[in-house]
Amino acid sequence: MSLLKNKYLITANISWLVIYLFGRVIPTFSRVVYWNAFLALIAINLAIFLTSGLKISRWLKGILFTLWLLFQPNAFYMATDAIHMSDFTTIYQYPRDLRHFLNISRFTLLFLGISFGIWCGIVGIRLVVARYFNRTWQMRWLFYFSISVLTSIAVYIGRYGRLNSWNVITHPALSLQKILALPWITVAMFTLFFTFLQLAIIAVIEYCHE
Repeated sequence: MSLLKNKYLITANISWLVIYLFGRVIPTFSRVVYWNAFLALIAINLAIFLTSGLKISRWLKGILFTLWLLFQPNAFYMATDAIHMSDFTTIYQYPRDLRHFLNISRFTLLFLGISFGIWCGIVGIRLVVARYFNRTWQMRWLFYFSISVLTSIAVYIGRYGRLNSWNVITHPALSLQKILALPWITVAMFTLFFTFLQLAIIAVIEYCHE
């Protein structure tokens, strides 16, 4: 099957374009959503290219896999954007006011962004597992668990350490300094909860596709 006909590639890129165009007509706030969604788009596109069956060298596959590992947390990171839901506690305060329409629009954009990010994360990891880690169910779930733990730690670092995927490459020393300064007990608690969340979603999807 041609890569350009890949249903995940088409769905992901069209979905992001919709989020972007929707976000462009909403003043303030929206740039964060479609930028985070774009990083999630990069992650799933890397997973699609990595698992497309194209004839590429091992070292290029290694590079794509490493880049996917770096960007994969950006997909699930969007789940933490749910903290912005508190900004819409007055969503029904102005029922006949333009502010009500703007609040509804921003809420919708945020919901679409979060859903898109989680979808990219789930589809991406399942594509990689199906292609490279599917010999046994033990191998499959070990990979799911490992990536979920790493993703959870990376999401915490991104949300509270304010580091981006590329900072590991562009500013390795500063990135290490910020990582070591994190409260690791809190990181461990967050990792436990967020790993469970990811694995629960994956388990449901796996069960539905049996």
